[in-house]
Amino acid sequence: MINNNALYFVEVEGVGQLLALDVTVTEESGKTRLTFFDTNRGRVFYGDITAKNSTGFTFVSEHNQIKTFRLATVSEFDREWRNGRIEGNVPNFKTDDELYAWYRKMFLDM
Repeated sequence: MINNNALYFVEVEGVGQLLALDVTVTEESGKTRLTFFDTNRGRVFYGDITAKNSTGFTFVSEHNQIKTFRLATVSEFDREWRNGRIEGNVPNFKTDDELYAWYRKMFLDM
């Protein structure tokens, strides 16, 4: 199940990693539509979900670009993102829900 209230770590094949908020997958005119906000702008892709588990999913776009989404955790955020990969002052979080809520407030004004 995709949690559009969560923050996701996204590995984009051939591009790198990014953070994603407000992740939504819908069916539109017989196609699977993936939308999310990457802390800079909204994104829309069409393709297929090729794998799904309790912590994320893999999406392959119509142009065969693989995007792997994983639910963000505070421990991985602190280890992999806090030092040098994010800009500005980001508070310390005790729970994953605190991390998600802060990102939603800062980038989606929710």
